[in-house]
Amino acid sequence: DIGTASRILRLFKAPDGSLNLILQGAFRVKLGAIREAGNVLMAAVKPHPEAEVSDSIAAEALMRNVVDQFRRLVQLTPYLSDELQTVATEIENPLQLAYLAAALIRMDKNTKQEILVLDKPEDKLRKVHSVLQRELEILELGSKIQSEAQTEISKSQREYFLREQL
Repeated sequence: DIGTASRILRLFKAPDGSLNLILQGAFRVKLGAIREAGNVLMAAVKPHPEAEVSDSIAAEALMRNVVDQFRRLVQLTPYLSDELQTVATEIENPLQLAYLAAALIRMDKNTKQEILVLDKPEDKLRKVHSVLQRELEILELGSKIQSEAQTEISKSQREYFLREQL
């Protein structure tokens, strides 16, 4: 079981009474023994370092592809800031790029866990690449559907206006 040791940056209570946390991941850990202390679960963890980043041409090509896909995603997604394109472009470490993209792409928690568990940064990037590809296909199809609907509405409005003029 692999997880992330994190720092709590902010803790706040939501209107429904639940607690929300903003966390910053520090490093990967491997889960050890779990014990219960009152109503709190305690776990022993030990650092589980990432594999070394290779300087291969394949890793560079993969990074460029992920950056290009990520930039397209930011352009198509209103909730992502345009500045993220610059941030992604300036990242030189494949691991950091994989984690940035994974944190911002819509995906289920099991897929995020799959990315975290992978040891090699290149494998993480490959997984992020495939998730980005799928998300881009969904966004582009949604954009096409919206555009077609808008065209149909405009056509109907024009026809109505011309009928009214007659």
